[in-house]
Amino acid sequence: GSDGSRRKRRALLRGCARLGVLRLSSAAVWSRIPLGVRFMLGSALAFSVMSALVKYAGTRLASQELVFARSVVAIVVSVAMLRRAGVHTLGTRRWLLLARGIWGYAALSCGFYAMTKLPLAEATMIQYLHPVFTAMLAAVVLGERADRSLAASVLLGSAGVLLVTRPAFLFEA
Repeated sequence: GSDGSRRKRRALLRGCARLGVLRLSSAAVWSRIPLGVRFMLGSALAFSVMSALVKYAGTRLASQELVFARSVVAIVVSVAMLRRAGVHTLGTRRWLLLARGIWGYAALSCGFYAMTKLPLAEATMIQYLHPVFTAMLAAVVLGERADRSLAASVLLGSAGVLLVTRPAFLFEA
């Protein structure tokens, strides 16, 4: 019965583990994933949870209230981490920090507003334009090499987002 099938499953798993096909310990699997990849997975999870919470809270609060709350938490955590690391909180190039703060505020405001007004899946899909804009800005602002493959990637990435989100202003008559 079930006891025999359980033994067979365990034997199969042990055999796979010996062959290197499967690791029985999740810690062993996790340790093989590069640290940068683990941090990006954590980031993706955190942004997903934040988006869902913004959508939920946005039914009762204005998007700017959500931006304010998120910013207060970010400043408290950031100052604590910078002090712990012995880094001056305002840095050495304050104009750059100010510019980053203004652009960050604009991005957060637009993103949170979109999350409260659009279906969450649609707002998330539109965020897939981030790499497209980043690639274009890297070429224009940072002088990184822009070739045909970059142009093709920008066009295909943008078209993909448009096809998946199917915005009404383009697809409805």
